[in-house]
Formats: sequence, C-alpha cells, structure tokens
Amino acid sequence: IAATDYMAAVNETVNESGTIAFGFQHLVSFLRMQFKMPNAGTFTKLMLMTSGNFVTDATLNLTDGSVSPLVSSSIQTLNLKNVSIADGEILDVYMTILPVDLTGKILTAKIFDDQGNCYTATLTGKKYMAGKFANVGRTCSEHRTALGGYQYARQCCHNQQDRLDEEGLNRHHESRWDNGL
Repeated sequence: IAATDYMAAVNETVNESGTIAFGFQHLVSFLRMQFKMPNAGTFTKLMLMTSGNFVTDATLNLTDGSVSPLVSSSIQTLNLKNVSIADGEILDVYMTILPVDLTGKILTAKIFDDQGNCYTATLTGKKYMAGKFANVGRTCSEHRTALGGYQYARQCCHNQQDRLDEEGLNRHHESRWDNGL
C-alpha cells in the first residue's frame, strides 16, 4: 500500500532559523474488498460501478493543498494479473481511489475470471476520505444466466457489514463478516 499512498505538502514560509516545515497530507483513499468466491479461478479484472461518480482525475493546488476534481466516471477498473484462488477462498483486492462522497449510493463490483465468467456483488457507498481505509466483505453465490449462449452472470450478496476505519492508515485493518468467516 505504501507505494500508492500519495501525499503532498503545502509550501510553507521559511522561519527565522532558516528551515521550512512541511505538513504532508494524504491524497487518496483505499478500498479493501474481500469476496468469498464460490469457485476456484484465475481472476483478471474488477470493475467497480456506482450510481454516483468516482473522481478519476484531479488537480492539486500546492499553494493551499486543495484538490479540485477534473474528470469523473461511474466506473473504476482494476486489472488483475496472476490472481488465483482455490475453491471457497477469499479474493482479497485493494483499490486506490481519489476521495469522494458516495454516501447512500449503490456500488456494484463485477469480478471477471479468465474463463469469461462474471461474479457480482452489491456494496453500499460511503464517504471515502483521504488517508483512510474502507473494508468491505461479501460472499458470492452462483447463479448462472445464459446470455446468447454465453455463461455470463453470477450474482453475489448477502448483507454483510461495510466498515470505514476512521482511525486512518496507522492501525491494523480487519474486515468484519456476519456470516461466520
């Protein structure tokens, strides 16, 4: 995570002893999503879609530290490489996003495997703040739907607990599950 924890400092004035104090601030939020998959597989992509918008491009003002959104999208995509799990194991995925308030919005995670299967989970949006982790856990159950002869949809989702860790990045993060995982 440290490799993607982007931070910036606002320029300060030089004090009487000739030093400058920089106050660094976090610029991104982290999502940890854990999906209990019904089948073994090699997973290639996670698409996170929302009825709101993710900020996908922004400008940082180094004078005052403000971040101004420039581009937004209803989809964030994470390409996965060499991610395989055994039957019934948990797919543990981390995603870095720019801070955004998606409180009350529905988020849908679509997870694709290398066989063309799609697994979905529904999440409840929150206010994703810079320097904070959001931990989400879902259990996937299999539902096959034929779409032009192509096995497409696998639906997930029990009402598990989402948790935003207000303590920030310096604490051990543990997901909470209400189905005994």
